[in-house]
Amino acid sequence: MKGYRIDKINASNVRHIAQLHYKVYGERLSTEFFRKKYNTIYTGKSPIGYIAYTVEGKPVAAFAFLPCFIKYENRLLLAGQAADAMTLREHQKKGLFVEMVNRIMNDCNEQGVDLLFGFPNQFSYEIMMQKFGWKETERLLNFTISVRASMSAALLKRLPVLKGLYAVYKEKVLAQYTLLLNGVDNSVIREGYAGIDRSGEYFDYKGYTGSIVVKAGEGRVWLKVKDAAYIGDIERRGEDIETIVSVLKELAGKLGIKAIYFQASGSVGLAKAFAELYEGVPAFNMIYKVLRGDIDADKIKFTFADADVF
Repeated sequence: MKGYRIDKINASNVRHIAQLHYKVYGERLSTEFFRKKYNTIYTGKSPIGYIAYTVEGKPVAAFAFLPCFIKYENRLLLAGQAADAMTLREHQKKGLFVEMVNRIMNDCNEQGVDLLFGFPNQFSYEIMMQKFGWKETERLLNFTISVRASMSAALLKRLPVLKGLYAVYKEKVLAQYTLLLNGVDNSVIREGYAGIDRSGEYFDYKGYTGSIVVKAGEGRVWLKVKDAAYIGDIERRGEDIETIVSVLKELAGKLGIKAIYFQASGSVGLAKAFAELYEGVPAFNMIYKVLRGDIDADKIKFTFADADVF
């Protein structure tokens, strides 16, 4: 493209993903974080994505698809999940995103990918739907659980000078709840839907995110703890949602966290159970493009654990 060059994402330039992420989202994540995120060797496939540079070599945009497997009926589909769609403001509306999508979809076709899917922001949603003929299936619902946080813990958490002390405190609190597991089985597959296949290799791969599994009554919760707590998925194991949420609120409160969030496809059992207690607000759109075979994407369901940001 005139005024730009576009390179495939590889081990040597993945550091530029970290730089762009900070400039676009204001969140500083390490290069090592993205090296692990883009190390999808468990699938036998490399990520398919591109970074756009100015002629001076400044990274200004990126987009990628991360390979994964979806358990669909009695077979595994090779799928690609959209990730890290970023363009610096001053380089938007220059055709960079469209050019990267064109290249990515050509590469995916050549590599035998069956299905592409993603949870896009509004900008990429409109382009994928209008220019590339993607389709939309059931949206995820977001449930917000308010927490009465410990004032002392909240103070520790908020003040930069006490950051180290809070980290030690947080580790001690989490140790009281954490199980030695890397994740939980996919609840939507247990219900008979199609969903992301969570093999042992998949759980090893997801270890880069810093998520944990906590015991809540008889249940197990795949959780990510940051400024808020994010539920990825739940193995209820016969436990009721009220008891599970009560334990999570206790944990979050001790950590000075004021909110817990959970997202899932609206028709799945966990979403229905949460909807009896909390308001479900439409959140991520789920869009897809079938590249090969006869695939009914309406059969594929998700929880927040399936998002690349979890």
